[in-house]
Amino acid sequence: MKKPHILALASLLWAPIHVSGQYYSDRPLEMSFEQSDLFFTPSFINPLGAGQFNNAMLLTSDHPLSALQRNPALTGATQGDSATGNFFYVDFGGNHHIERQPYYGIYPMSRMPGYWYQHSPIRPELTPLFSAAFITTPEALNHKLRLGLTYQLITQGERYYAIPYDIYKNVAGRSLDGSTYSGMESYSIEDRYTGADEMYHEGHAINAFAAWQFSDALSLGVKASRFIFERDGSLGSNNMWTQQIDYQSHWKVSEMRLQDYGHWDFSLGMVYARGRDHLGIHGGLLRGTVSQQMNRDDDSKSLYGQPGKSQYSNYQSWYVSDQSWEHEGNTLYGGFLWERQVQEGLDFRFMYNVSSMKTDIVLGSSIESESENEYYYSWNPSYTNESSGFSKMHDFRSGTGERNITVHRAGAALSWQLSPEQKLSFAAIYGSRNQHTETREVVDAFAESRNTWRYVQQNGENASEYYNKTVEDKTINWEYTTRLRSIQIPLIYEFLVGERFDVMAGISRTMNFWRTENETLILYDYRERVTLQETKIEHMTGERIVEPRERLSVVNTSLIGGVAFSPAPAFRIQLIISPGLEKNSLLDEYNGRVHVLLGMGLKL
Repeated sequence: MKKPHILALASLLWAPIHVSGQYYSDRPLEMSFEQSDLFFTPSFINPLGAGQFNNAMLLTSDHPLSALQRNPALTGATQGDSATGNFFYVDFGGNHHIERQPYYGIYPMSRMPGYWYQHSPIRPELTPLFSAAFITTPEALNHKLRLGLTYQLITQGERYYAIPYDIYKNVAGRSLDGSTYSGMESYSIEDRYTGADEMYHEGHAINAFAAWQFSDALSLGVKASRFIFERDGSLGSNNMWTQQIDYQSHWKVSEMRLQDYGHWDFSLGMVYARGRDHLGIHGGLLRGTVSQQMNRDDDSKSLYGQPGKSQYSNYQSWYVSDQSWEHEGNTLYGGFLWERQVQEGLDFRFMYNVSSMKTDIVLGSSIESESENEYYYSWNPSYTNESSGFSKMHDFRSGTGERNITVHRAGAALSWQLSPEQKLSFAAIYGSRNQHTETREVVDAFAESRNTWRYVQQNGENASEYYNKTVEDKTINWEYTTRLRSIQIPLIYEFLVGERFDVMAGISRTMNFWRTENETLILYDYRERVTLQETKIEHMTGERIVEPRERLSVVNTSLIGGVAFSPAPAFRIQLIISPGLEKNSLLDEYNGRVHVLLGMGLKL
C-alpha cells in the first residue's frame, strides 16, 4: 500500500454522502422543504404554450383547450375544432434542459436566502411529457352540451440530488465545527460497491369538464380535477472489506427522500354574450396536501495500523437523521374575461385572474451523530505526533407555520386578421406575486467536541487541547417575505400557406423583478456554552438575524416557431420549438434553453 498522501483526504471527503457542509443550528427547517410550481396550482393543457409563451398563448389562442383554461363555460360556446362531433388531441412535450446535479445539493442560481422564487436554470420546473384530451358534443342534445376529459403525465428519472438549504450533513473525518481530524489523510478510501443513485418524478393530472349553452347569450361550465405527484430517490454506498491485516474499512451510507402531493380542484364559470362583447367570470377552490420525508443513516468505521506500533489511526462515526415536512391548505381563485370584436378583422381580449393560497405547515426533525478518533505516528524516539478526540450532537425539533401567497395577473391582447392568410397578435401581461411565510420551531439541541494534540521533537514538546459544549433549549421563529413583479410583451405572427400548412413565429420579452426579506429570531429559554476557559449560562435571551433585503431581476427573451400540417381536413399535426435566453442580474451571466412540443388533433 502506497504511503498515504494528501489526495487521499480529498477522495474521502468527496465520497457519496460525505460532502462539504455541517450543522447549522439556527437555520429554520422549513428552508429545506423542496418547493414546486406544481403544488397548490390548477393543472391545464396549453396546446401552444411552449417555453415562456404559456401566458401569451393563453391570452391570444382560440384553441378549445386554451378557452377551457380561460373559463370552463367557454367550451359551451362555439370553439373551433370542437364545435361539433368529437375532438381528440394529444401532444408530446419535454422538460427544459436539466444539467447533472452535484451531490452537495441544488446549486442556487442567485444568493437569495429563500427558495420560493429562486430562479435556477440548473433545476428548471418539470413539465408534462404527454397530454391528451377528448371533447364531445352529443347530437341528441342539439349540440348544446359539451363534455370533455384531459390527462397529463409528468415523468422523469435522473441522478440523486440533495435538498436545498439542508440544516445538517455529516462530514467524514471532521468534527461538528468542521475541523479535520488528525490522521484522516492516512485513509485512502476505495469505493468497491456503489448502491442506489436515482431520483424519480411522476405526476398524473385528470380534468373532467362540462358546459351547457342555454342560449346564444348564456353558457355555464363546470370543471373537476385530480392531480397526484410523487418524487422519491435514494443514494447509497456499501464498502465493507479488509485489504490487509493492518487496514480495514467499514462503510454503510444511505440517504432516501420521498415527497407526495395531491389535490382536488373544482371550478365554475359563466359567459354572457351581447352583440360584439363576451363577458365571463369564473371561480374555483383547490385543496391539496404535500408531505416530504428524508432519512439518513451512516455507520462508518476505519482502522489503519495496530495500537502500540509506529503508525496507527482509528476513526469511528455514526449518525441518523429523520425529518418530515407536512403542508396542507387550499387555493381560492377567480377571474374576469372580456372579449370584443372592435371591427371586422380586429379582436380585443382582456383577462384578469387572482388567487389566494393558504397552507398550514407541520415540521419534525430528529438528528443524532457521534464520532471519535485516535492518531499516533512515531518517526523515531525523538519525533512523535499523536492526537485524539470526539464529537457528538443531537437536534430534536417540532414546529408549525403558515404560508400565504396572493397572485394577480392582468393581460390585454389585440389580434389583427391582416388578410385571410395572415394574423398578427400583440399582448401585454402584468403579474404580481406576494408571499409571506412564518414558522415556529421548538428545538432541543446539544453539541460537544473535544480534541487533544501532542507533538514531540528534538527541541521540545508541544501539547494543546480544544473543548466546546453547547446546550440549547430554544425557539426559532422564521419570517420570510418575497414580492415578484413581472411584465411580458409578446408578438405573434401566423401565416396560412395554402390549405394544408400553417406557420407561426413570435418573440416575447419578459422582465421579472424580485424582492426578498428574510428574518430569523432565536429565543433561548436556556443556553449553556462551555469552553476550557469559561462556562457561560444564559436564561431568556434572544438573537435576531436579519439578512439584507435583496433585489433580483431576470430578463427573458424567448422566440417561438411552429409549423402545422393538415394532410386531411379532420387531422392536424403541429411542431412548436421555443428557444430562450435569460439574463440574471446577480450572476451577470446568460443561460439558454429550448422547449419542443409536438401536438396532433383529430376531429370526427
